[in-house]
Amino acid sequence: MANPFEKGGIGFNIQQQLAPLQNLGATIHNQVQQNLMPVFALSIRNQMANGVGGTTVATYYGNIPRVFFIQNGLRRICNGRVEGPRCLGSLEPFEITTREDLCFAKTHAQVNNRICLSAGQINVQATNGQVTCESVDGMPTLLLTMMQYRNMCGNRLPWEVIYRYYPNPSDPRAIAIPNSNPHVRCLNNEPGVCEFEGDSTMGGGGGGAGGMFVSSNNGGFHFNSFSGR
Repeated sequence: MANPFEKGGIGFNIQQQLAPLQNLGATIHNQVQQNLMPVFALSIRNQMANGVGGTTVATYYGNIPRVFFIQNGLRRICNGRVEGPRCLGSLEPFEITTREDLCFAKTHAQVNNRICLSAGQINVQATNGQVTCESVDGMPTLLLTMMQYRNMCGNRLPWEVIYRYYPNPSDPRAIAIPNSNPHVRCLNNEPGVCEFEGDSTMGGGGGGAGGMFVSSNNGGFHFNSFSGR
């Protein structure tokens, strides 16, 4: 009796027809991973902006330029000279103690020509053109006209920020630089350092927990929100 799996047999022919399907699952998985690389890159950039697995030096540009040291989500101020990922002085947690400090808050809500800045969660309401902004968790909150905001903070919302990420080789959460994801691009060519442009909504940190609740009784208002976590 002929072996059906020999060349020319029924079993052999079936195997030949099914051969292209044997690696179909792996092929689909690899294609999905490839298509999701830009999404993964966005997540990686946010981790770097947040100083995950290393130290990020973030320079904010505006009326009040400021440099933050960010490590695993905690923003700190360097009282001394900045040299790469090191602060040649003392590091203090960033706390909002003045009106101007709210320029760096992570929660922003814009309703028409008014903007609410806060270090925490906010409740924004617009009734017949009147805008109110209240803190939900007792954190500092400030409601300004856009002209007042620009005079105090600058012309851009969100702010432009230059980030320099220095991975810590001993931290298992460190982001590899250069990165295997081709969409994680750095402006510099230094090994082990990634400089990239972003804005003040990226990452998170000690400036604010983020979150807001918005309601309107007259509709038709323009609302933009940026909530960093």
